[in-house]
Amino acid sequence: SVVATASNDCTARIFLPDTGECQATLTGHFGNVYSAVFAANWRRVVTASEDRTARMWDAESAECLQILAGHRGEVYSAVFSPCGRVIVTASEDSTVRLWEAASGACSWCFTEHEGEVYLA
Repeated sequence: SVVATASNDCTARIFLPDTGECQATLTGHFGNVYSAVFAANWRRVVTASEDRTARMWDAESAECLQILAGHRGEVYSAVFSPCGRVIVTASEDSTVRLWEAASGACSWCFTEHEGEVYLA
């Protein structure tokens, strides 16, 4: 098993909990990283950042596979749907967005909140 962490050093990291060894460092965000969450198959990680983006990563190679850009505020959380085909983000801009993991396209934007959305 592995653990993903998010940090104010603009990175997320993947660790082996048994040894504490860092398996991968996910670099590319330009602000604090608020969350790092694995897909159900453990092959992908999605991160949410102060830089107004979420990013999807290959957990083994640490390659950034998609940059999910479109929020007008910090992205506080990002999670995969159970099937892994959709990513859900929550933002300071009062929206929740659904993104197609395969293409990075925003497929839906929920705008009914009147304040910041911290978790979806």
